[in-house]
Amino acid sequence: MFEAIQTALQSNQLFAGGIVLGAFGMAGAFAGRLGQSLLQGLTARLFPSITLDHRSPLYGYVQAWLQDHPYTHSCRSLTVMRRESPENGEVRLVPGDGSHLLRHRRGWIWLQRSRDTARSSRSGDERETLQIHVLALRRQVLTDLIGDIMASHGPRADTLALYGASAYGDWNELGRIGHRRLDSVIVAGRLGSMLLEDARRFLHAKAWYADRGVPWRRGYTLLIMLVPATKPS
Repeated sequence: MFEAIQTALQSNQLFAGGIVLGAFGMAGAFAGRLGQSLLQGLTARLFPSITLDHRSPLYGYVQAWLQDHPYTHSCRSLTVMRRESPENGEVRLVPGDGSHLLRHRRGWIWLQRSRDTARSSRSGDERETLQIHVLALRRQVLTDLIGDIMASHGPRADTLALYGASAYGDWNELGRIGHRRLDSVIVAGRLGSMLLEDARRFLHAKAWYADRGVPWRRGYTLLIMLVPATKPS
């Protein structure tokens, strides 16, 4: 068999050239994959990183931060920001799948976005993952980055988060609304102030429930009556 291959190589230069080119191609592909694996391994060991998927509470805040980042305004590979409840039909674009190099403060951030297509084909639940590497040796740089994101795009203290269940059992934040003043709610007598005081006592009694092995939960059953709105005089 080997003698036949040797004879074919000696007698057919085109066949021999194809074999050589194929070998170089395989070697180049192997070297490329090896280099990429080495780069990813070196990056993972040297640079602090954080990995988020779309179920993480921090994921949405990072998405909002990416939407406003100057890099996104010039990026050509984009995707629509994942939201369960779009506001007013607004389209929000963020860097798409693959690798992106972003500038933050005086440093650089390497962002990798990927989708688990195999999981999606099996269960219909597509998982999207963000991996953020800060190109610095100190982990404090990563902590500062997360702090900046939360300070500029995190939840405001005067808002209330609304959550809804997805088709696969996950709880997703649908949006946030402003707090409503208690004096804007019509309740009978002192019921409003009594409920507020009871809720405050409950929130400060977590240790009491834990010491007695009682589940720390509270429920209120309220009968809501809809009253036609009247124009202010």
